[in-house]
Amino acid sequence: MKQFVHLSSIFCGLGCLVFAGCGTTSSSERSAAKAKPSHHRTAADNTDLLLTQTEELRVEALARFARGIIHEMNDEPVQAFDQFYQAALSDPDNESLVLDVARRLIQRKQGDKAVDLLVRAAAMPDSTGLVDAWLGLAYAQSGKTDLAIAANRNAIKKTPRSLQAYQNLSKIYLQNGQAKAGLEILDAAAKQPNLDAASLIDLAETFADYGQLRKEESDLVKPRVLDALNRATELKPENPMLLERLADGYKLMSETQKAVKVYEQILQQEPDQPNLRAKLIDLYLSTDDKKKAVEQLEALIRDKPTNPTPYYYLGIIAQEQEKYDKAKDYLETAVLLSPETEQFYYDLALLQINLGKSRDALATLDRARAKFRQSFAMEWYSGIASSALRKYDNALTHYTAAEVLASATDPKRLNHVFYFHLGETYERKEDYSQAEKYFSKCLELSPKYTQALNYYGYMYADLGIHLDKARAMIEQAVELDPKNAAYLDSLGWVLFKLKLPSEALPYILKAIEQTKEPDPTLYDHLGDVYAELKQSEKARDTWEKSLTCVQKDLANRTENTDPSLFDLMGDLYAKLNQIDQAQGAWRKALALGASAKIQKKLESHSLETAPLR
Repeated sequence: MKQFVHLSSIFCGLGCLVFAGCGTTSSSERSAAKAKPSHHRTAADNTDLLLTQTEELRVEALARFARGIIHEMNDEPVQAFDQFYQAALSDPDNESLVLDVARRLIQRKQGDKAVDLLVRAAAMPDSTGLVDAWLGLAYAQSGKTDLAIAANRNAIKKTPRSLQAYQNLSKIYLQNGQAKAGLEILDAAAKQPNLDAASLIDLAETFADYGQLRKEESDLVKPRVLDALNRATELKPENPMLLERLADGYKLMSETQKAVKVYEQILQQEPDQPNLRAKLIDLYLSTDDKKKAVEQLEALIRDKPTNPTPYYYLGIIAQEQEKYDKAKDYLETAVLLSPETEQFYYDLALLQINLGKSRDALATLDRARAKFRQSFAMEWYSGIASSALRKYDNALTHYTAAEVLASATDPKRLNHVFYFHLGETYERKEDYSQAEKYFSKCLELSPKYTQALNYYGYMYADLGIHLDKARAMIEQAVELDPKNAAYLDSLGWVLFKLKLPSEALPYILKAIEQTKEPDPTLYDHLGDVYAELKQSEKARDTWEKSLTCVQKDLANRTENTDPSLFDLMGDLYAKLNQIDQAQGAWRKALALGASAKIQKKLESHSLETAPLR
């Protein structure tokens, strides 16, 4: 709703202002004149009320300024600016008004009008270098470079500690390809004595801008930026806005600890600053100071419990710290508070997959699918979750969709990790030729990707084929990650398959040492090695230990849906010569998922135990 203001209310106040400063008589004389009756007033008395031309112009300027205020209050910006412009022309000695109008003219790309106004103001006896600096800016906008340089040089002579003229000159020199001159003029500004903190921070920002434009000279610029920032710091500024710019400068220059110190100082003065907390969080995370990052994130939640972002980052941090239940709660809250943020769904789904809750992950992804367009991440994570649930055909459908989407929009996403998961899914599907194809593709893209080296080599070892190639790949994985229990076990297993049980034994024992919890597969392999070394008692004891681990693992699960555990249980029963139990375990494995390999075991042992006829 517009607010209309009457001229009378403005001029009532302006009249006092005008005549208080325009008369030539003293206040006592004016009081005496007011005391005389009007019919005794003479012509000489009326001369007190006559104004000089300068004073008349000043009155006109104030009147126009008043009209400008009225137009501005009535939401009439064009008319308001016209009155301000005329006011400045009438009173060029009013520097603050002139500079405000000139700034607006330059912003509107009306450099010629700004020049006309500023030339008048610069001719005033008491004008400062700031007027000349703005005149230089107006000349530059009008394409009059020589005049712009001259005006800025004049500004520096008048007011050496005013940085704007230095900044203007530096910009002109840079635009004219005179980078060295541009840097030298800023160095001259930096040498001015007694610069206050605000000027030094301005100077640091100007040096930083120069460095952004001349990236090849960043090594030259950075010390200059830091020198200006450090000088400002020594002056101990207290203004929060100034301190924030100081900290931002340090952050830009990768002086993380200095930036943190200043941001913390501001927060001590003004704790209710969520933007500052966000900057601090970013710095804490960059220095891996997760404890302080968590403190700031929790403070953000206290300030605004409905802000989803702190929950999201707390979830990511908790996940990195292996606090998975907390991570899940935080990410679920982030999704709840911001259901339109797509990335939150994918991070939650990936966490659910890693927690072994792939059904929950698929449910999360289905919620995303109902809200957002099909994307690579949506199909990629759906593939991983489906593969974890042993729905291999579904997984491959999702992977294929992801591959098509990435090929069309972002081929870089089809990296070694993507092809590793494809190979892994085909291996579990027992389609070994396709698994070979994608593992090979993975290693072409990343020859030292240890997961692929180990998995690919172990697949060959388990199948009893290409054992020398398998050994070479697994040895490379172990060399790259010598304490990885899975890789050590794989190397022991391939050596066992190569009929080298004595060489295999130390690797499997070392693998067992590296595991926190007993692993049934490791004990199964160790038992096989002992059996090959003709140490029957040790072999039997180790297989029994492996069987106990499997039984405990199954007992701890709410759903016994993993066929690999029943497959291993069947193998162990068979090695312990408990054939009925072995067959029962393999049948359970087959009930959970078709497997030609397990079917072959079942049939083989059925023939072995069939009665003679």
